[in-house]
Amino acid sequence: MEIKSTLPQFICRFRLALYILGNCKCIIYSIKVYLYGAFLIMSRKYMNGKWCVRCGKDVPTPYLKKNTKLFPEKGKVLDIGCGNGRNSRYMMGLGYKVDPIDMANDFGVKCVLGKDPLPNKKYDILLANYILMFLDGDVRFKVMGEMHSRAKKNSILMMEMYPAKDAYEYNFNNMVDYFLNKGWIKIRKSKDRCILEKTNE
Repeated sequence: MEIKSTLPQFICRFRLALYILGNCKCIIYSIKVYLYGAFLIMSRKYMNGKWCVRCGKDVPTPYLKKNTKLFPEKGKVLDIGCGNGRNSRYMMGLGYKVDPIDMANDFGVKCVLGKDPLPNKKYDILLANYILMFLDGDVRFKVMGEMHSRAKKNSILMMEMYPAKDAYEYNFNNMVDYFLNKGWIKIRKSKDRCILEKTNE
């Protein structure tokens, strides 16, 4: 008799537990979707403002560290989308004068790419490490035009890209060709990375 009386209660409790568990899964999934959406919005909003902060790296990008021997021994550097300043600090440590700019001015001068013009100076080295993919096509090429105009003759340009989830689509070869058509030459190029030199004023 006890088994007959408790069995319906057990079934009811079991069904209730399944119902609660199912709702919890839906709630957890909704939270994950919301947080991921917020993450994408934040990334797009700041373009690359928090990129280096998000990845938590304080050391310079390996590509930069590996290729500084190709740079002039001294000069002015424009670090576009400097993030937490990891590349700027590295270049400063080598004795360069660096102008770091970023939309989020955690480090350097605040500059909204595509809206605010790049500093009106001429530079010997321009760094665009993991920034241009966060700009849509029209804005990206506008900024690239400004980069060309801010470069001295024989200036060095380093670009690094990465197809991040929150990045806009890009064709890196087209980006490189844009500069080659303006008188730059390739010093080094690999997938989504390059070092160019300007041969004219």
